[in-house]
Amino acid sequence: MDKDPLAQVRKQAWFYRYPRGLPIILFLLVCLAILGIVTTIELSDERRRSVELERNATEISAALRQRTTENIAFLRAAARLFEARKIASQAELVILSKELLPEDENYGSLGLGWAMRTEASAIPAFERTMRTRGFPSFKVWPRTAGDARPAVTVTYISPLSAVNRPAIGYDMYSENMRRQAMDEAARLRQPVATGRVELVQQQASAGRSGFLIYMPVFALDTGRLRGFVYTPFISSELLASAVRLTAARAVNIAIYDGAVRPARLLVERRLQAKAHKTTVQPLQIGNRTWLVAVTSTTPNGLTQLSQLVVLAGSLFAISLLTISYLIIR
Repeated sequence: MDKDPLAQVRKQAWFYRYPRGLPIILFLLVCLAILGIVTTIELSDERRRSVELERNATEISAALRQRTTENIAFLRAAARLFEARKIASQAELVILSKELLPEDENYGSLGLGWAMRTEASAIPAFERTMRTRGFPSFKVWPRTAGDARPAVTVTYISPLSAVNRPAIGYDMYSENMRRQAMDEAARLRQPVATGRVELVQQQASAGRSGFLIYMPVFALDTGRLRGFVYTPFISSELLASAVRLTAARAVNIAIYDGAVRPARLLVERRLQAKAHKTTVQPLQIGNRTWLVAVTSTTPNGLTQLSQLVVLAGSLFAISLLTISYLIIR
């Protein structure tokens, strides 16, 4: 039996047999500790970013809902007044519009419009009547010879500005997206929004897109559909007005109609071309589902705290490695 305890320990202990291994083990242990700390910091920061991104998406969706809900409430009130008053002139619509829509609170809306439903056979008489009501060149357009479908024509709109005037006489029932929304609104008897359309008001200005919300108006005595009160929106201006209600500044925002596909894009605000993490929230607007996609613009990479931990930990690990080598020599 070996009576020298020190000799026995030296025989069995690896660090006596491999003395240069101890500094390397200590260095690796410090590196693992640094990795663990950095991982914890980054996971915590990722959770914080995810929560902040969800909060931004929620705020933007709520702001969009607020802006459009206010306008839908105005449309409902306008429909009730149209049914009661049987408004029949541009001047009366202007008065009604001023009662319901404050001039400094448009939020992307181009105003309040009235579109009368007219059977095809009655269109010539309708055009003659409108020419006596302040629109001497009034004509329902676009119409093709032999078209037997009824027309839903932009009859009055407030404000009757240079932007809105070109819409007068436009048969909205001639365009598929608008026609589907009006048919749905009449069936449900409630406000319904279109998908993305090129607004008649914007055809001369780089094709700015928008959407419309329709509210049907029925005759109280017969229940017959008389037409629609409606509001056209410029999508980009609506989004800008909603963003002003939130603290969401450093994010990209895109709104899609029903599906996140380029063809269904309603509007977007892009601050940076490179996309990072994205969250999508559904939003019901006028019986239509929008998808609000909010993308973080914060670059990927280590946080400043993680970079500091890596730097300080690396210096400590290198110092420990150097001191250990000096000790065992």
